[in-house]
Amino acid sequence: MMGIQQHKHLLHHQPDPLVLELHHLRDTLKVKDNQLGIAQAEIKALRAIKNLKTRAVDELENELNKLDEKLRLTENLLQQKNLEIVKLKEEKKNALAAQFAAEATLRRVQANQKV
Repeated sequence: MMGIQQHKHLLHHQPDPLVLELHHLRDTLKVKDNQLGIAQAEIKALRAIKNLKTRAVDELENELNKLDEKLRLTENLLQQKNLEIVKLKEEKKNALAAQFAAEATLRRVQANQKV
């Protein structure tokens, strides 16, 4: 049989299962803390990326709105220029008609003077 001294000696050299479990739990907690830190850093990075994307989209929307306004103004200007062209064509047509009428009148006057 084992003597009391030997039994005490074994107790000192064999770790307590509770202490072992505490060490295991502490190590597991460290790992989980580390994983949590990594996950939180990823979340922070993803939020920053999302914010950058949101700002970029806002800037693009502003630029698009400016371009839309510029297009609208250009279309209005084009429409005004087209109306001016129509008006000038009409004036040219009327001027040519007046010129032909004046030339015809001049020919009649000249013909009557010859007679």
